[in-house]
Amino acid sequence: MGDPIEDAAEFRRRSPSHRGAGLRAPLLIQQGLADTICRPEQVELCRSRVPSDLVTCVFFEGEGHGFRKAATIDASLTRELRHYQDVFCGELRIAGRDEA
Repeated sequence: MGDPIEDAAEFRRRSPSHRGAGLRAPLLIQQGLADTICRPEQVELCRSRVPSDLVTCVFFEGEGHGFRKAATIDASLTRELRHYQDVFCGELRIAGRDEA
């Protein structure tokens, strides 16, 4: 994208935290609470600017930028699949997780 200082206007234009009010589709944010690149307070700023009925945030203790723990990866992917189910109103069965 360029230099953050020289191209500040472009960074701002592309930033989700500055475009949230125009969002019209459901948004799932999954965030590691130990993330030092995209800090949790940035996620909170983004969430505060998105219509509350469109955004779901899931936070993971002890995870940073990119999930590493198997349990977190499993939970994250499961939540993502559920998000797709909610958004697209389809039947989604996860082998070994859904009861018959």
